[in-house]
Amino acid sequence: MLFRLGGDEFALISRCIDYGTLHHYLTRVCKEIASLNWDTIDPNFRCSLSVGAAVYRGETIEQLINRADEQLYISKANGRNRANVA
Repeated sequence: MLFRLGGDEFALISRCIDYGTLHHYLTRVCKEIASLNWDTIDPNFRCSLSVGAAVYRGETIEQLINRADEQLYISKANGRNRANVA
């Protein structure tokens, strides 16, 4: 399930996914977004994706979102266009 949290933040809820699979998938999505050709819109336009994610470990939904949010800020601080998973 994918939904908008607010602004430019979205949440993805997926069942039965482990840390390694999630990190691999999200890293691939970041690379694919960055490689898209936007020349028909604007030759100078570039788009990237910074991701923060967390694997559920029995906490409240607020704690889970906070852990993912922390990872998002780490992704942005480390150069953007990357995925970090807790």
